[in-house]
Amino acid sequence: MDNLLKISLVLSLLGICILLFLSQRDSKQTEIKEIQDNSYRFMNRKVSIEGRVRNEKDYSNEKPFKILELQDKTGSIQVTCNCPTGQNLTGKFIHVDGKVTEYKKQVQVQADEIVLKER
Repeated sequence: MDNLLKISLVLSLLGICILLFLSQRDSKQTEIKEIQDNSYRFMNRKVSIEGRVRNEKDYSNEKPFKILELQDKTGSIQVTCNCPTGQNLTGKFIHVDGKVTEYKKQVQVQADEIVLKER
């Protein structure tokens, strides 16, 4: 009985470790058109996208909040972020990791991380 308990514990811990590893791995690069055309499939899922910021609107009051219009070769999408107000991203090429959401029937990506890329 003790051996069965030990085996169960080890397998449970191994399963948890595997799940943690899978949740932390990088998601593959996704084209914006694919997100727009299949929004139901991507809704509330993590994605990685890259593109140039065409426009940004700063809605910061007490907390920093911006909406970026990100464009790649296939289309454009809004990206919401808690970006610092002093940083202008218009015209810059960025990489975004975030979650696909919807606001007022418009598909957006809620940014978890934004990285400036050289291009």
